[in-house]
Amino acid sequence: MWSQDYVHIFCLTAISVTRYQCIISVPFRALSCI
Repeated sequence: MWSQDYVHIFCLTAISVTRYQCIISVPFRALSCI
């Protein structure tokens, strides 16, 4: 059953995971530039 709430939760989770990965990868990118 593919409800709208499930899609909404999935989208929110994907957005927060992507944001978390960006926050994590920025310091490593900065370190590699040094």
